[in-house]
Formats: sequence, structure tokens, C-alpha cells
Amino acid sequence: MILNRLAGMLAACFLLASTSLADADEINIAFNSNWNPYSSGEGAGVSGDLVHFISALVEEATGQKIRVTGLPWARAQREVELGRLDAIVTYPSSERLGYVKASKEAVFYLETRAFLRVGSVAHSALRKSQEIESHRLFRHCVMLGDGWSQDFMDTNRIVFDTARETDGCLKQIDAGRQDIFLHVSGTTRYSIERLGLSDRIIAMPKVYASVPFHMLVSKKSRFSGEFLDNFDRGVARLKETGRFAALLAKYSSPEDELVLASRNWPPFVGEDLPFGGGMNEIVSRAFAAGNGHPVKTASLPWKRAIAYAKTGTNRSVGFFPATGCDLDAGFIQSDVIGLSTLAVAERRANDVSWEKPEDLCHYQVGTVVGYAHTKEFDDLVQDGLVSTVSAHDDKANLLKLAEGKTDIALIDSEVFSYLMSEDPDLAQYRDVLRLDEKVMGQRSLHLCLRNDAYGRVLMKSFNAGLKKVNPDMVWNDLQARLDAR
Repeated sequence: MILNRLAGMLAACFLLASTSLADADEINIAFNSNWNPYSSGEGAGVSGDLVHFISALVEEATGQKIRVTGLPWARAQREVELGRLDAIVTYPSSERLGYVKASKEAVFYLETRAFLRVGSVAHSALRKSQEIESHRLFRHCVMLGDGWSQDFMDTNRIVFDTARETDGCLKQIDAGRQDIFLHVSGTTRYSIERLGLSDRIIAMPKVYASVPFHMLVSKKSRFSGEFLDNFDRGVARLKETGRFAALLAKYSSPEDELVLASRNWPPFVGEDLPFGGGMNEIVSRAFAAGNGHPVKTASLPWKRAIAYAKTGTNRSVGFFPATGCDLDAGFIQSDVIGLSTLAVAERRANDVSWEKPEDLCHYQVGTVVGYAHTKEFDDLVQDGLVSTVSAHDDKANLLKLAEGKTDIALIDSEVFSYLMSEDPDLAQYRDVLRLDEKVMGQRSLHLCLRNDAYGRVLMKSFNAGLKKVNPDMVWNDLQARLDAR
């Protein structure tokens, strides 16, 4: 044992001695030697998603030559602190900022979730509430050197103990010595599978943060000045052109979630629905069949969903379901993911007679903010020929109609049927409201992704995966689960 440890120390010394003889033009970036799938391996043999992505990013952003060095994480940070290695790529904790300069541009994001033992008291508690108050009741494990988690625990007044590595925390959770491990999803899932703990330790669904990683250059390194400025300018340029996202897609593991914005539009999309709704399940299955990416759907008001997708807020790359993606020149449109029948809801006691959209000019028409209808109807609204009353969602639109605040309401026929059948606030109006026999039109529904290099790569794989999805089977499964509730 002593001889093995001595040999390891001599190898590390040789590694650093060799590094010091490197070409002066090369920036030497240290990575964790045991952090799959992001980085693993000793010395120049370190590899993984983060290593490959950062190597390509530095080259394209600055043209700078790069060397990579894999070391145990505590050792890697110490060597950067001493200035013997130039940089690390990680979260800029307050402790690290004492010895490094951080890039202004974030270069990588990792999602954190709570991992715990199935059937434990912590599991039962977090199933009821995953808010911070629940976490304060339990013992947490934090990996040594995980600056984000330590800052998070301190800020939220959560007591924690430490372990040397991810495996150590997972073993403590499994043994019942600790209750919760709040850590990066990708590497934790990898370790759970490798340790054979998949049936005993699970991840809770809540994402607590997208932890931003920055380029952290030692204050003792000659690269902490001009290089860091050039790096920030280069990364900003690559983000603007979409090349940054394309590189990220190329070097990201399939387990990294794609974030899509949507609206609460049952039965198509809804947080309380089986599968998150039929349309959500079709999109999820298409991505799974196309490139293996899992999908996370963020439910937002419709205008905000589009805005989030446009700006990449909360890492959103697109939105759905939309009747078209020409709302903004910055989006591209998928193949058809479903159909929506636009119908006219009315009160039974106030039968509305109409043949074409122009006939509705005599009525107060209920609509939902941000929704597109048929071109003919929307043109009439634009020209001021139809009077509309806006609601924030379909339920509110129907309530206005039932209460006599509007004469008719435009709504998808499937949405009407679902809300009148399932929503308790609308149950009292089941004999009051109905759909007119005449429909306004049928519209195809699509997924919209940002029109950049990353979005185009995703769209190609999505459309390929969509061909492998059976929509009828999805909707039948959804209805069966709804009937069983």
C-alpha cells in the first residue's frame, strides 16, 4: 500500500515537472480525473464531455493552444491556486475567487437534483414538498471541493457532512448515515448505475439550479489577463452566431435534458396529466427516438414561453405546441406533431348563427392572450372589425362565457371537452355551455426551435424520431390513464 502510494506521488511529481516544460504558448487546464461522464483519466489522458467541449471552445474562441491535465479534484484546484497549472472550469465559489479570475461568460451548465434512498423518511418528506424547508430536516452529504453545494447549504442554513467523492456520498446515503445528496444529475446517475444502486437510490424531479461553470484562471498565471478578455469576447461571439450551442450539442451526453417551454393546455400539455399530456409525450418520445435526449417541459403563460425560447432563458431551446413558427424569424418549424380543431363555444340559451368569420363581427368574442386562430379571423381582429375579450387561459375564457361576459369563445374542441369533463370549477356549467356544430378550422401543431446551429441539429434528429412515434398509441394510453383516475 505504501509503495503504491509512493509510486502515485512520484507519477504526479513527474506529471507536473513535464507540464512546466510545456510550450509557453499553451494554457494548461486541469480537470477532475474521476468525474464521469464529464471528465476522467490521469494527466494528458483525461477525457470526457467537459474536456472535449472546453478544448474545442477555447480553440474556436481564442485560437489558443491548450493542454489538459487530469488530477484528483482537490489536487487540481490546489495546483491552480499555486499557479503550477493555469486554469480550471467550474463554479466560481467565493473560496475559489480568492485565487482565480473568472470569465464573465458562463461556458457550461449542470442541473442539480436531490438524490435519496427509496422508502426513506427523507423520500417520504420530499414527495410531499421539495422546498428548502423540507431539506432543513435532514442530513446532507456534500462532495469535497463542490463549491456550489457548500454555498447552497450555507445560504439555506442546511447542515451537511462531506465525503471525498460522489461515490462516498452515495454509499453514505445507501447505508443510512446521510439522508440527501444534492448534486449534479449526470455524474450522480452515472455513479449510481456503476455502483449497482439504481433500485435503491433515486433522483427527485425538482431541479434546484442550473449551476453555471466559468473559466477560472489562476491569478498567478500569465493567462489571467489578455487571454481571459479574448476568451470572453470569443465566447460571446460564438453564442451570438449559434456556434457555441452547436459545440455544446456535439459534446453533450444524451442524459442532459433539453428544456422546452410550453403552456398549460390540457389534454395536450399539463403538469397534472399522465405523461405531462399527450403532445408532451409525443415530443418526448420523438426526441428519445431521434437523439436520446430526455425532455424537460417548463409550463409558462404562452407569450412568456415564446420569449423564454427566443432568449434561451432557463436554458429553453424551443416551445410547443404552436400552430406555426412564423411568430418570429428566429425559429424553425418541425414536422406536424398533431392537429387542433378550432371551435366556437357558446351558451345553450344563446344560440349563435354564423357561416363565416365575418358573421362574428356582431358578437363579443372570447380569446386567450397570445393564441393564434385562423388567418381570416385574426385579420378581422387586426382590422378592428371584431371585438375580443382576452383571458389568460382557456379555463378563464370559458368562465367569462358562462358568466355572460362574452357571447362566444374560441377554443380547441379537445380542450373544451377535457375542461368541461375534468375541471371542478366548470362542472356547474356543463348544462350551460356547448360547442357550435360548425368549426372555424383545423390547424396543424408543431415544435418550434431557435433557428441557430444547435436548433437545426436538434430539429433534424427530432423530425427523424417523430417518424418512429405512433400518436394514436400515445393518445390511447393517455385516455386509459385518465379513465383510471
